[in-house]
Amino acid sequence: MSVILENDRNRTELLQNQGWPDTLIKAEVDPFFYLAFVQNLGLVYFTSADYERPGWVHLNLDGQDRNKLVAPFCRGVDVRLEDIRWVADAPLGS
Repeated sequence: MSVILENDRNRTELLQNQGWPDTLIKAEVDPFFYLAFVQNLGLVYFTSADYERPGWVHLNLDGQDRNKLVAPFCRGVDVRLEDIRWVADAPLGS
């Protein structure tokens, strides 16, 4: 992944060992627009991801009205990594 700098390699290895897909790792180091399908939440647009603890990720939502979730989750949402079915980079185009 070209956006990951040399000093991010240890972080990247940590996330890979935790089972993070490459696009989710990119969202941790390169804030932009991303889309994930999360079990029991559905489609979730987010701008970045943060490592919380093993098996969990914090998704920072994009602040737009794209998410049709049960609550606005203004400060983002913590989800289990195993509940993320897929992740897309720049779903609305770059």
